[in-house]
Amino acid sequence: MAEKPQTREEAIARLLEINRQIRATYRAAPRLNRLAVQLLIANLVVWPILGLLLAFGG
Repeated sequence: MAEKPQTREEAIARLLEINRQIRATYRAAPRLNRLAVQLLIANLVVWPILGLLLAFGG
């Protein structure tokens, strides 16, 4: 597990980088695999974002 970002700016920068990687992956995925990609995005992104919101007090 990656270390926690120390500041809100670091957290935002990390989320933007993750978002960039996800968009690149989504564009590269064949149409039939897009649902699988969306489910993967839900697991990889939604939970860490919720964790960061809780960590920084929402």
